[in-house]
Amino acid sequence: MGARRRRQPEERVLRNGVRPAAAREGRREGLDHLHRVDLRARRLEPVAALLDDEGRGRPADEVDRGPPREGRHPRERDLSRADRHADAAAVLRPRPRIRERRRRGARVRRRRRPDGPARSAERDRPGGALPRLRRLELRHRGGAAGRRRLHGSVTGLTDASTLTDRVRHLIGAPGSCLGGRWVTDGDGELEVVDPATEEVIARVPTLGPAGVDEAVRAARKAFDEGPWPTMHPRERQAAINRFIDCLERHQEALVDLGVVEIGSPVTLSKGLHAAAPLAFFRWWADMALRGPNGAYQQGLGLHEVPVLSSSILFHEPVGVVAGIVAYNYPMMLKAFKVGGALASGCTTVMMPSPRTPLASVAFMRIAEEAELPPGVLNLVIGGADAGRALTESDGVDMVSFTGSVEVGRQVMVQAARGLKKVVLELGGKSPNILLPGADLEAAVLPSLLRFTRASGQGCGCTTRILVHRPELDRFLGLAREAMDRLVVGDPWDERTDIGPLIRGEHRARVEAYVERALAGGASIVAGDRAHGMERGYYLSPALVGDVANDAEICQEELFGPIGVVIPYDTVDEAVAIANATRFGLNASVWGPTDEAMRVARRIRSGTVALNGGGGERPDAPWSGYGE
Repeated sequence: MGARRRRQPEERVLRNGVRPAAAREGRREGLDHLHRVDLRARRLEPVAALLDDEGRGRPADEVDRGPPREGRHPRERDLSRADRHADAAAVLRPRPRIRERRRRGARVRRRRRPDGPARSAERDRPGGALPRLRRLELRHRGGAAGRRRLHGSVTGLTDASTLTDRVRHLIGAPGSCLGGRWVTDGDGELEVVDPATEEVIARVPTLGPAGVDEAVRAARKAFDEGPWPTMHPRERQAAINRFIDCLERHQEALVDLGVVEIGSPVTLSKGLHAAAPLAFFRWWADMALRGPNGAYQQGLGLHEVPVLSSSILFHEPVGVVAGIVAYNYPMMLKAFKVGGALASGCTTVMMPSPRTPLASVAFMRIAEEAELPPGVLNLVIGGADAGRALTESDGVDMVSFTGSVEVGRQVMVQAARGLKKVVLELGGKSPNILLPGADLEAAVLPSLLRFTRASGQGCGCTTRILVHRPELDRFLGLAREAMDRLVVGDPWDERTDIGPLIRGEHRARVEAYVERALAGGASIVAGDRAHGMERGYYLSPALVGDVANDAEICQEELFGPIGVVIPYDTVDEAVAIANATRFGLNASVWGPTDEAMRVARRIRSGTVALNGGGGERPDAPWSGYGE
């Protein structure tokens, strides 16, 4: 603040009025990421001279927001409590916010404090503006205060009722992050919709090729000149562990975000969008210390051809990695792509799906809180033109893409012009074989959940269920009972098993596949009961039968809660049906362990689960054959 308003000596403005050592302790306790700091006298003593200048003069604060809402989050403060600091409670107590705006050209009225000089109602600071603080010192606000005007509209989080305070506080003003610089204005904007309510929850600014170029330059500089790739592995591990600590502090916000942005049921979101990425990053932190194959450099010993010599094999970071992720599991996909890049010493430019950009913004806010070096992680939110600029950029050394087959082909062509390394994880139409003698009562429900969980929006869903013909009727009876127990509904309800699809146009696409199958002679053999939801992009799960493996619905990836059941007569026939697809990502086999293992080795698939096992592992590849 200006010198006229300062009461303490000249020095750096301290967060919460405490010294750096206490601030570090506060970070460990999770105090620093709260928008309103806990001002109990026994915890953090506020500096009384600063309480009058906390910056409430922004236009967004002049909106009457009504009375405080009920059901306050436990971390929000109750200002009526007696253990508050008296001065702090007086300042933070609710007060009227609607003020008459000054007419243009009107005289500025000044008020005089008894102990100080006159002060402008417009908060003029003759001594200079308040220095810009890092986000850790001055929390970025969400809601209306975090919005920016773009081409006549307002970007930022909306007043949607499903956006929790935890999400608002974490995200702040959504935008791209280029070399540590947040860009909350852009060339265009995209709308983020809550799939369960069809309500717009955010309008996010997008960048084009120029924004991509800036992000790549920042990542290139951080790799070529910055400390990240040359750090000692122990230092890099410590930095990743800081990120993990911050990620763990924001687990509840990430759960909420998985529900409101993706439509994931809250029980699934707890594991898939919060706990699982955390576990993956912990593994990557260990890898940062140990290195690939157990070491960053390996002595190869003596070799006599062509001459007697010894060699050292060095494992080095690739360079700048472009990570492009799909909408369905945004945090898990970052754990795959960003975790490995960070552990090895690479820098990254991330590009999220336009349908779920907020998860990536949250990821970057957490990385910023962990104080990773600028340029190590960069985020660009954009469309197809930005994606093309990223994959074709000469500053990118490797492209890692997860998405559709069609876009994957384009990525491969674009990256090939610079002969970049490319990793693609695309589609799937995975088989699930129930061998003769398999325990159907144990296998049926997991088999249904494998293609209905996350509303079927997963590339590894085992959507083709192959059943021994003599056991088909018994399987269908169990499947109908199990399907009727699955709950389609509000993703915030912990009883819900299946939430909405991501968008209305995607639901229409899935429904069209089913309609064409029924028109061709197929039938619904289980499920498809009305879900009863008036709003949201819901689709009831269904199992389609009376269909051959070469039918469209058995060969195309629907990305919805629709499975097919195909009978077989011999195990050899089952293996042939399983392999009769252009995909080869995932598979599942149920039956006696030894026989299931023999069958699994015959399936052309990158991953095969036996008797209910499966799921991605950080220490195993998630890739396969074909498309």
